[in-house]
Amino acid sequence: MGGLGRNPSVQLKLVIDGVADLAFIIPPYTPGRFPEDDVFIMPFLAENGLESAIASQRMYNKGLLSGYEDVVLLAHYTSDILHLHSTFPVRVPEDLKGHKLRAGDKFQAEYLQAVGAVGIGLPNPKTAENMSRGIIDGSIGDNSSLFTFRVADVANHHLQVPLGAFSLAVVMNKNTYESLPPEAKAALDNHKEDLVTMWYNAVQKDITDRFEKLKLDPKHTVTTPTPEEMQKWKDALEPAVEKWIQQDPEKRGKLIKAYKEEL
Repeated sequence: MGGLGRNPSVQLKLVIDGVADLAFIIPPYTPGRFPEDDVFIMPFLAENGLESAIASQRMYNKGLLSGYEDVVLLAHYTSDILHLHSTFPVRVPEDLKGHKLRAGDKFQAEYLQAVGAVGIGLPNPKTAENMSRGIIDGSIGDNSSLFTFRVADVANHHLQVPLGAFSLAVVMNKNTYESLPPEAKAALDNHKEDLVTMWYNAVQKDITDRFEKLKLDPKHTVTTPTPEEMQKWKDALEPAVEKWIQQDPEKRGKLIKAYKEEL
């Protein structure tokens, strides 16, 4: 991604139009096209990124994820689990009241509102700059955002509450796929889950190592809530999840159930 267009929101179109043969895409950056992918952002379902990544690929295999009809999907996976990174200490939902935080999508903005905070829509690369200027006080993001987008330079409090994950995918142009020899197609078709696992393990090892070093830095505080505090977060965010389900109870109820089963 980047050589033929740096904007992550245009990668899908580049592949569909044949400008690029394949690309890494972030489905939430195309609102409305991948409606079922919203299930992966639900908090308190997946405990780690690898299980959510594999579960998402298996859900695609079962025909539960739409929006990919114009491309050949090579791998469907997710980011690591999203946590809260802030310039101020946070342990319980009440600590967020009155603060402004970066929200990656509409649902995150809604559950921040549910705990008295304000969700500000910002692209990840702009997070650190806006935090340093005091425009926002924190961000919801996976640990990779701490280093890739230098959020760790300004956010020194990290709350380990599982706030879902963003879906990700590698897609190929249909004509490019059809031009491949049968053995190449078979290799791509038969190893989707292997690609998911390989990607996750390769990327996450570096991120995990860097986060372990960050935990030793006295300038940073990494907080894991007690069971009682974690329950407060579940209780506070559950209404937002229920609201999402009730917008299409039958379909979204089945999605939640299927995701839990795969996890």
